[in-house]
Amino acid sequence: MLLASLAVASVVLNEPRNISEEIEPIRAQADIASLVCAAYKDGELVATGATGWLSHEHPVPVTLENKYHIGSCTKAITDEVNEAFQELTVHDLLGHRAGISEAQNQGLTTMPWILANAEKQLPVRSQRRAIAEAILRSGPQVEGGDDGAFVYSNLGYILAGVIIE
Repeated sequence: MLLASLAVASVVLNEPRNISEEIEPIRAQADIASLVCAAYKDGELVATGATGWLSHEHPVPVTLENKYHIGSCTKAITDEVNEAFQELTVHDLLGHRAGISEAQNQGLTTMPWILANAEKQLPVRSQRRAIAEAILRSGPQVEGGDDGAFVYSNLGYILAGVIIE
């Protein structure tokens, strides 16, 4: 009865739904210290969640009020992005219509494996980020978007992965 009353009160007060328990398995599977998220629908905050710890070394539980230093995590999106990619969407990337052609991105298709072998201390996530930055600087090689040509691209999937990370 108490849970039903709390659920009704949340809806009546237009408070976002707490999805912390629902996102915990995602955090655990990704083996990251914490995961904080917000969901919006029609411009309105409808759900929030926070789970995990401030760091693996300091197991202090996170809350929605914690501040995160994201440093240059947005650099690949805001710095030196080829103007032709300003309207790029994840839908374009996953649909192989982003204009990214492996054959025309000389050297990028083998970069992850070269870096993995040459730089043993470079984490895989850093390798993907380096590739994403190179793609975003270079610009599309063929017309992209819904009307663009279908060009199969592993690099587009790598870029989508970096966006998700």
